[in-house]
Amino acid sequence: MALKSITILTPGGDVSATVKVTPQMTAAEALALVGLDSDFYLRPANRDGFFQADDKLDVYVNDRETLYACPWAQVGLESVFLVSTVLLCLVTGVVTWVVLSKVFQQELSQRPTRRKICKCRGGFVPLWERMGWKRSGDVYMGSYVVGTKWLEGEIFFRSAWDCAFKVLAPKDVITGCGEHRKCFIPQGRNSASGLRWYEVHFNERPRSISSGVIAIQQMLSRAQR
Repeated sequence: MALKSITILTPGGDVSATVKVTPQMTAAEALALVGLDSDFYLRPANRDGFFQADDKLDVYVNDRETLYACPWAQVGLESVFLVSTVLLCLVTGVVTWVVLSKVFQQELSQRPTRRKICKCRGGFVPLWERMGWKRSGDVYMGSYVVGTKWLEGEIFFRSAWDCAFKVLAPKDVITGCGEHRKCFIPQGRNSASGLRWYEVHFNERPRSISSGVIAIQQMLSRAQR
């Protein structure tokens, strides 16, 4: 029986690859084949819902179907989210921190297994590296591709709770993001070329460099529509 073939791409079109679906291939393994990790999830292009990491794709997908690889991270700074977060911390206190610590420990214990799966299939190359970003310690330098523009970016990342994503952009690109322009916080003054550094705020913190880069690039791309 011939294997099913699917196309995996991100909503912004930054990743596009054809994958042959073996009978036991999971959604996580399919993501790994195109250089994406557990900070992304797959969803059908023309159907509702999304796949869990351990879902067997062969059971659910059709031959030549297109799936989107979407980052869990979301750009935004909603007031309702902030209020609910503060209230949650006040009510749950120590219990919240205990739960979070267990979740982080579980996440860390699972990632070596996923990285091992990636390596055995030809070598894991994270998406940020495939997009041309360079790393120096905890600092990453690269560009966001927005239409015909290449916007310089800088990322400081130690963890989801200790990171900063910045982009050097003209004002018209930021204002073109609509209501989400408030998520880009200006840093300093405009340069002579009219560019300015903006730090990006998230309403759901990115757990990896790749998910943060894709989330920001998708938001900036809205200004070109």
